[in-house]
Amino acid sequence: GFIEPLPALPKVWETGSFNGLVARGNFEIELSWENSKISFFRIISKSGGKCSIKLDNVKGVQIKNREGEKIAYNTKHNGIIEFNTAKSGEYFITF
Repeated sequence: GFIEPLPALPKVWETGSFNGLVARGNFEIELSWENSKISFFRIISKSGGKCSIKLDNVKGVQIKNREGEKIAYNTKHNGIIEFNTAKSGEYFITF
C-alpha cells in the first residue's frame, strides 16, 4: 500500500519523465528525473484519502499543495511518508 517512485530505474535511463500514471489509491502521478534523481514529483488525488510514498531519503522532504501551502506528513518505518489528501487535490513533493 504505498507509491514507490523509480524503484528499479535502469542506469541507461538517467533522464526521463512520465505523466498520467495512476497508482493504487487512485493517485495520478507526474514525475521527472535527471541524473537518476527525482527533479519533479506531482500527485493528484482523484478520490482523496491517505497517500503513502516510499522514498530513499526522507530528509528535507516537503509537500506543498497547489497554493504553495506546506502539507504535514508522518514519517513511518523504511522511508515511508504518509499524508492526507483531498479529492482533486494536487501535491508537489520536493527534496
